[in-house]
Amino acid sequence: MLEEKFLPLIIKERRHSFVFPLTVIKLLKTFKVAFSPIYDYATILPDSRRALNLISEALDKVADFLREVRIDYLSTCAPTFWSKKYAYYIDSWFREHKASVQVMYAHIIRTGNNGFEDIWKNVFRKNAREKVRKAERVGVGIIEIDTEDDMHAWIEDIH
Repeated sequence: MLEEKFLPLIIKERRHSFVFPLTVIKLLKTFKVAFSPIYDYATILPDSRRALNLISEALDKVADFLREVRIDYLSTCAPTFWSKKYAYYIDSWFREHKASVQVMYAHIIRTGNNGFEDIWKNVFRKNAREKVRKAERVGVGIIEIDTEDDMHAWIEDIH
């Protein structure tokens, strides 16, 4: 049986607030998973860019709370609209706590009526195409998503 609950956390740290929207799913009878409900847009969000250096301390509070309520697994991401510095703070916190970190990048391109081959050959420079092919050879997964349904299926798959 799957039981789902929403858990909007608000963390206060040195005059700053952080919002961390989570969905908690109880699998079977005992295993609880918390994850960001909106891929690419919802994770621990500071009230301003000045609060970025406090993310580590705020995540410590989140981890303590999740342990208290017996969450077994946390899955989240760094939203694409924040800076690389933000992603660095999130990534380094998880690595420091010896958590599994998987780096994923998603790019969405408005295509109009153009097909993949047309965009691939005419929008991306040869150098970029070569780098993508090289990345594929070393194990980077590249997924072509053609419809909104494909995107929803991909999002479900990564969660």
